[in-house]
Amino acid sequence: GWNDEPWLDIFMVKEDSPSSLPVPISGNVNSKYHESSLVYTTDYKKDTVIYFTRNNYFKNKKTYSLDHYLNLKIYRAQQNDKGEWEVNKSLPINSDHYSTGHPYISPDGKRLYYTSDRPGGYGGTDIYYSEIHERGRIGMPINVGPEVNTEGDEMFPYINSEGRLFFSSDGHVGFGLLDIYSTVLDEDNKIIDVINLGKPVNSESDDFGFFAHEDGIDGYVSSNREGGKGGDDIYKFKFTPELALEGYVTDGINNLPLGNVSISLRDQNSNDLVGEALTDENGYYRLYINRNRNYMI
Repeated sequence: GWNDEPWLDIFMVKEDSPSSLPVPISGNVNSKYHESSLVYTTDYKKDTVIYFTRNNYFKNKKTYSLDHYLNLKIYRAQQNDKGEWEVNKSLPINSDHYSTGHPYISPDGKRLYYTSDRPGGYGGTDIYYSEIHERGRIGMPINVGPEVNTEGDEMFPYINSEGRLFFSSDGHVGFGLLDIYSTVLDEDNKIIDVINLGKPVNSESDDFGFFAHEDGIDGYVSSNREGGKGGDDIYKFKFTPELALEGYVTDGINNLPLGNVSISLRDQNSNDLVGEALTDENGYYRLYINRNRNYMI
């Protein structure tokens, strides 16, 4: 009744089967209110469990206070003997007075990352994490810090296989509303900066829900950009890493590095000039090239 949009449920579909139809997740995860943002992991017994977001409950009734109406909580579910997902826990980091949602588990299973507008943050919603202790207990919330969190909203955390945090924000400089960013880590794996992923992952609209497979090549992003089929749509992407040609120029007699040497890169078939570079004081040069082409230097 608020915006004429339907309530959200969690569905699944076979990834590599275009004709596969989405089906609701089995069990009692889906209710008559909102559910979203699911992540699979294993508990200390090595059983598969899931964490997901659900909007707030008060004695099994929707609250009519707007503040509470928007509140989110993270729940945990595990499979019963029938193979259905059964909700068994509301996490202790939840509260009736603020939102906690968008869970994601680090690849090593030791940290739970999430979004919250709890007091003490840097802006609207911030990204936090809690340590997951050996027997499954969820630790106290820890803010990931001002390199990530701003006066705006940060949400939808995702951790890739290298331990790098990806998230959406409208507080960092970007292309539109919510954009997707990646963190930059130093040699101690401390976050020192963030990078906008750029187009076409980001657009002038909201872009969020980033996920990539372990190889970092194939993944998904959600967006309400123009050209979609509905409000928020899921898009698939394939990342092509840059290919670089690099080397050193040295004196052929004494083997010392030669700086300020001009390197010309040409198409082997057409002889067209496609790139130029100057070596630095160490004789080093680097040029970006395309795949499936023959070059000469």
